[in-house]
Amino acid sequence: MVIRKTSRMRRQLNIRTLPHLSRRLNVRLEILEGLGESIAFQYGEIRIPKKDGKSLRTINAPRERLVGVQRYINENLLADLWLPESIHGSRTGRSTVTATAAHRGRPFWWKADIKDFYPSISAKRVYDIFIGLGCAPDVARLLTRLTTYDHRVPQGAPTSSALANLFLRFSRVAQRLEGLARTHGLQVTFYGDDILVSGDEPFMDLQAHMRTIIESCGLRLHSVKTQEKVVGPDAKHAALGVITNSRGQDLDVPKTYRRRVRSLLRLCQRYGPGILVRKRITPTPRAFLLGKIAYAIHINPRHRSLLADLDKIDWSSEGFGGVASMSQQ
Repeated sequence: MVIRKTSRMRRQLNIRTLPHLSRRLNVRLEILEGLGESIAFQYGEIRIPKKDGKSLRTINAPRERLVGVQRYINENLLADLWLPESIHGSRTGRSTVTATAAHRGRPFWWKADIKDFYPSISAKRVYDIFIGLGCAPDVARLLTRLTTYDHRVPQGAPTSSALANLFLRFSRVAQRLEGLARTHGLQVTFYGDDILVSGDEPFMDLQAHMRTIIESCGLRLHSVKTQEKVVGPDAKHAALGVITNSRGQDLDVPKTYRRRVRSLLRLCQRYGPGILVRKRITPTPRAFLLGKIAYAIHINPRHRSLLADLDKIDWSSEGFGGVASMSQQ
């Protein structure tokens, strides 16, 4: 898969004064400074279930005025900054597909997960990032106040993903793992807190070295989500909702995902799409099923066959008429 490089990518910001920062963001300086001084009051807490369904994740959600400024910071300052090639999360033109495509069909595989990735990045580290990007100290201090909460990168801010990517750059974790991968004929990609490594030959003796590189800058690996050892071709290579060593060595969605979609389609064919509403699976059956199918097709085009099953549903019943077939689009 070819990833386009943009000529607009910059290595530095070079913002030397606060008025210059104001102009770059197109936000009045008094607004920026006011938000920075009252940052403790600019967040609310939201608790959402984790994937395991047993515990809750705390999201520090910025309030409306701050989130608008953070979007300006993300779009006008952070989005076009240079990052190592191995980083795929929250980048234009990249996705879970590009992050996993590099590992397609490679027989040996290791997946690691960074524990509490965003909270592990302190305000001091964010300040150092902005200094490293050529910002004057007062500019770096204000940008740090506007993008951190409780002295660390918050889970719910629009700027957090970009800052996490920049931390991988400025800590040189990404570059060091890339160098190790090149030396030993491996592939490495980052997507958020996921790190994927694969090779054509076993690389068990390098696992401890990779762990040391990752943890040398204060990051920790999640003991449960990180594989204990490098696995071979007989194991399933799964990450980011993608299987990289499926039948024919194509990328694919997990078998459980495909079975679930087919089961829902059969349910709707037999009882009508309203069954998904009555079972409280979704209030919008068409959009829900289209989304599931579109994702499967995005990962592997052969799943366009699911569209034929979608067309077998009687959408005219129970207020679901007028549905345009995705296969006709």
